[in-house]
Amino acid sequence: MKRTLIITAFSLAMSASSVFGQSIQSQHQHAGHNHTMPGMTQAREATQAGPHGGSLKQSGNLQTETIVSQGGLEIFVYDRAGQPVSVDRGRGAVSVRVEGNAKRYRYDLLPDGKGALTAPVNLSQIAGRQIDVDVQLVGIAASTISFNEVATVPASEQQLAAAAIARKNSAPSAESRSAAWVIPSQSMSTDRSSTFAVRAVWTRSSRTRLGMPPVARRSRSPQRPKPMQRPLPHRRFVP
Repeated sequence: MKRTLIITAFSLAMSASSVFGQSIQSQHQHAGHNHTMPGMTQAREATQAGPHGGSLKQSGNLQTETIVSQGGLEIFVYDRAGQPVSVDRGRGAVSVRVEGNAKRYRYDLLPDGKGALTAPVNLSQIAGRQIDVDVQLVGIAASTISFNEVATVPASEQQLAAAAIARKNSAPSAESRSAAWVIPSQSMSTDRSSTFAVRAVWTRSSRTRLGMPPVARRSRSPQRPKPMQRPLPHRRFVP
């Protein structure tokens, strides 16, 4: 009888512990689901292109399009249906940080009369580099619109062409590697030392420019002194 009671009590304890553990796990998962930050979902969304070719993001009930160019920043605002929202009474500010630099630069966003808020600033000096932009807009919605944007300042056609020419000029050609430059001299037929010096100087400079190791000079063996010749004895000529 006692054995049966012990087995029954042990079974009840095991079932209670398993039910308690499942309830705790379900509560933990439910709590983790309820505490998910709203901004996390927006951060995972893929960036879409707006009507003007900029980056389109959802900010509450509105959509914002950010355009970064060498002339500054432009921001357009749309409703959920994609229709433009007037920003004539709106104002804003942007905080820009260049990649690799901890300092931030603040610029005002003002209406340009063409349906956008603009911050005219010359960004041509940082073309091709990435910038981090924090935007705050007021006077458009009931609350302040805040969002972050990461973009790359585009390079102009002139800058791309100059970069291509610089890369082309920096690469040594096959002719320059194989050719031996010799500067003609008027005394080349008679004096070859000048031609040899020019060739040696060009060879050393060209090998250094092309990253080649310098040629080791051969050490000349010291010349042995010639043995002194003893003068012949003076003989008197007898006819």
